[in-house]
Amino acid sequence: MPTVAKYDVVSDSAVMLKKGTTIEFPLETPGISVDIRSLISLMAFPHQASFVFTLSVVNSKAITEIGSFNIGGAIAVRHRVISTDVFQTSGNTLKIEGKAGFGEISDIMLWYQGKV
Repeated sequence: MPTVAKYDVVSDSAVMLKKGTTIEFPLETPGISVDIRSLISLMAFPHQASFVFTLSVVNSKAITEIGSFNIGGAIAVRHRVISTDVFQTSGNTLKIEGKAGFGEISDIMLWYQGKV
C-alpha cells in the first residue's frame, strides 16, 4: 500500500476558550502511519494581553501534551510537530485546555501520512 499525505480539518469554526475550560475534538485519521511524525496547526485570537492554552492527544494508551502556547495580544498561527509515539491507529482525541486569559481558537488542521 502506498503512503500519502492526508489531513483532518479538526475544526473550521472558532471556539471560545478561557481559563479552566476544556474542549475535545475526535480526530479522524483513517490509515494513519503511527510511525511517522504528524503536524497540527491552528489560529489563536487572544481577547486579553495573555492567552495561554495546552494541546494534548488522548487515547487508550496515554494523555500526551503536545504543546503549550502563550499568545500575546495579536492574532497568531501556531504549528506543532507530533512525535511518532503519540497516536494510535484509531480512537485519538485532541484536548485543548485553557490555562490563563481567554480567546478564540480556529482553523485546527492535522496533517499526517497514511496508507491508501
